[in-house]
Amino acid sequence: HAAVANRCIAASARAKNSFYGGWGRPRTTARPDSSTTSRDPASVVYPRGFMVSEGSDASARKRIGIYVVAVDAVSSLAGVLDRIPEKVRERVEEVFVFDAGSRDDTYLVGVGYKAVSGFEKLKVMRGDRTGFGANNKRAFEYCRERGFDIVVLLHAHGKYAPEVIEDLIGTLERGEVDAVIGSRILDGRPPRDQYPTLKYFVTRLLGAVQNRLMGVQLTDHHCGYRAYSIPAISELPLAENSDGLHFDSELLIQIVQKGLRVAEVPVPVYSGEEVDSARGVTYTYRVLRVLAQLWLHQKGLVLASRRARAESLSLGGGSPACTTGRPSRS
Repeated sequence: HAAVANRCIAASARAKNSFYGGWGRPRTTARPDSSTTSRDPASVVYPRGFMVSEGSDASARKRIGIYVVAVDAVSSLAGVLDRIPEKVRERVEEVFVFDAGSRDDTYLVGVGYKAVSGFEKLKVMRGDRTGFGANNKRAFEYCRERGFDIVVLLHAHGKYAPEVIEDLIGTLERGEVDAVIGSRILDGRPPRDQYPTLKYFVTRLLGAVQNRLMGVQLTDHHCGYRAYSIPAISELPLAENSDGLHFDSELLIQIVQKGLRVAEVPVPVYSGEEVDSARGVTYTYRVLRVLAQLWLHQKGLVLASRRARAESLSLGGGSPACTTGRPSRS
C-alpha cells in the first residue's frame, strides 16, 4: 500500500506541474478551466428541432455519476481527479474509474489516490481493452443498475476540463434536455488556432454531413465531453452499437432519431496527441460508413442483411420518448 500511495503522490505532483499531466501543453495559451467558459444559461445552445420543456421538475435531486475512462493514464489520472471541483464532488453520488485494460499502473494509481485523498465517493474498477464503445456500454449499464439519473463522461488523460462539469449537468438536472454535448467551437475563440489545421477542417466537414443527414445544427459532433440522462438513453438499443471509438457518433444518431432533446455547451479546446493520424483516419472512415448506412435506410435502399443494423440507428424516427425519474434496477 505504501508503494501504491507513493506512486499516486508522484503522479499527482507531475500532473500539477504540467496541467495536462503527461500529454504536453495544448495549442492554446488559455488554461481550460472555469474562467474560459461562461456559466450564463444563455451559453447553452439548443439545436434546431429541440425545445426546452416547460414546467420541468427541478426540485427532485438527481443522482449523478462521473465516469472516468482511463487507458494508460498513470501520469495524468490523479491530476484529473484533483481538478474535479469541490462543489461537484459534494453533489455527485459517485466518481467511478474504468481502467480499460491499461498496460501501466493506472489501476494502482486510482486505488492509491483514494487511499491518500480519502475521497470515499471514488470507485476504481478494472476493465479491458475491448474498445471505447464496449467500456461505455458497461459504464451505462453500471449507472442504470446503481440508479443514477445522470452520467458525465470524463477522460483520464486530461483532454477535457473537469472544471466545467457543472456547465454540462445544469440543464440535465433541471430536466430540460436528455443529452448535453460539449462544443469546442461555441466559446468564441478561433478553433483553428488551437487545432491542427487538417483535423479542424475534417471535423467541420464531417460535422456538416452529419447535420444534413440528421436534420440538426450541432457545431461539434466529435467532442467526447458529454453528459446523458440515464433513463433516456436506457431506451436505446446500445448493444447494437460499435465497440469502437465511433460509438459516440452512433449514439448521437440514435438520440436524435428517437426525438430526445439535445443541447450544446462551450468547453475549452484541447487537441492533444492521444489520437494518432492512423486512428484518426480509421475513425473518420467508420463514421462515414455509419452515415452511409443511415442515408441508405432513409432512402429505403439499404440491403436486407443490413436493415436491422440501420434500423437500430434510425429507430424509425419515432416521437420523443424521454422518461423521467429513476430507472429500475436490474
